Amino acid sequence: MKILRMAHSCLKGFMLLILVLAGCSSPEPGPVTQSMMTGRHDTLQKAAVNQARSKALRSPKNAEDRARYAYALSVHGLHKDAAYEFSMARLLESSSPLWHYRTARSDYESALNKADHISGLEEVSRKFPAYLPAKHFLATAYLDLGQMDKAWNLILECLTQAPRSNPLLATQAEILLDSGLHKQALEILNAITERDTRTPFYYRLLGEVYLLEGNAVPEQVENMLVLATPSERTIVLDPLEQKFLKQKTGRDHQIRQVQANLRGGNTAAADKLAQPLLNAFPGDPGVRNLAAQCMHAAGRSAEARKVLEEISPEFKTDSSNLLLVDILVQEAQDLQTQGANSSSQRKIRRARDIANEVIGNTPSDWKAHFVLGKCLQLLNDLQGAKRSLLTALSLNQQNVPTAFRLFEVATQLNDRETGKQALNTILVTEPENLLANIQRGLLAVSVGDIETAKTCLERASKVDPAHEGVRVLRTRVRSFKN
Repeated sequence: MKILRMAHSCLKGFMLLILVLAGCSSPEPGPVTQSMMTGRHDTLQKAAVNQARSKALRSPKNAEDRARYAYALSVHGLHKDAAYEFSMARLLESSSPLWHYRTARSDYESALNKADHISGLEEVSRKFPAYLPAKHFLATAYLDLGQMDKAWNLILECLTQAPRSNPLLATQAEILLDSGLHKQALEILNAITERDTRTPFYYRLLGEVYLLEGNAVPEQVENMLVLATPSERTIVLDPLEQKFLKQKTGRDHQIRQVQANLRGGNTAAADKLAQPLLNAFPGDPGVRNLAAQCMHAAGRSAEARKVLEEISPEFKTDSSNLLLVDILVQEAQDLQTQGANSSSQRKIRRARDIANEVIGNTPSDWKAHFVLGKCLQLLNDLQGAKRSLLTALSLNQQNVPTAFRLFEVATQLNDRETGKQALNTILVTEPENLLANIQRGLLAVSVGDIETAKTCLERASKVDPAHEGVRVLRTRVRSFKN
């Protein structure tokens, strides 16, 4: 009996050990899903998804790799597959609120009847009450479903955690906007856009407020509205999300990224993004034009010209032709500097002919008249250059480079009246422009208009009192007085 009791005790201990070991073993995730990408997905998008899937296949028990694949699916609109992969990440790392949130969010985003799938988001917010990304997304879901009271109460709760968060404040403004409280929304959006001048979504909301109020849209907002469509709502991000969201790609998305970098003056980043875009869509005229623009801005004008010249004639646009003119003019000026005048003249004449062709297509294109003026100036047809630049300036009176070019041509012609007109145009747009004030002041002294000269000197002195041109103007004004 004693032996039997000992045997029974050993068996129980063995069984307990098995249960403990079983409880300590990692959960077994399901297989990595094979996403069925459709024809609406382009080459870049398919490559991004396939790359993320390959990594998940190599390490199917790694939560981050499964989540990386889930994000690649999600950012390209494959929410149902993304929900499955996020649920695998949640299984492997159940303590992370991010995987719970993204599983519920993808499930919600994949649903046709979203009201039936909001409970998953609510459950995550109950389970992780301090987790802002999930609470913020839930507030926007309530807003989209028309549950305004729930949206308002939840966004106020979120703002107690992060009172200066731009994404949260933007959602508060959205709720106010939908509730007809336009002025309150405007106050919030003005404050946001003072802090953040780069996020298109905030400007889209701001533009909506101005339109609903029937007010004129300020120029800065109007310019940003060009970038704001399409634009996605900004949601508070988990720190881990940023690297995963960079997987978003595709022709249209990459074009917007390139354009944003060009506008921001980040030509190196734009050029870097444009190259794989061109490799993926070598036959796309719009892509070729944008890539050439990046190359030209990055100092690779010869490559840019080659890219433009390879566009089939039937697909060439005024925009691509004007870019080609700009490149040819630059190359001609470089050749002129090297003493190769005949080669320079050939390029300029070609540029002139292309500019005239664009004007024939679109007579109201101020850029075409501007580049034609540059070409004619280099060909020493100064009267023709003056006419073209005056036309360009009449079509766009706020373009400072055009006005400066006209002043330059007028100086060559010894045409003081046109030079004065050009400088006055600049000073209407930019009253504190240093060079325009110096030149206008010197011109005023030369015709005995001392009051205008003094006004220009005062403005220029405020900008840069040590500038050589300011010193010369000051001397001329003093000499005139004496």
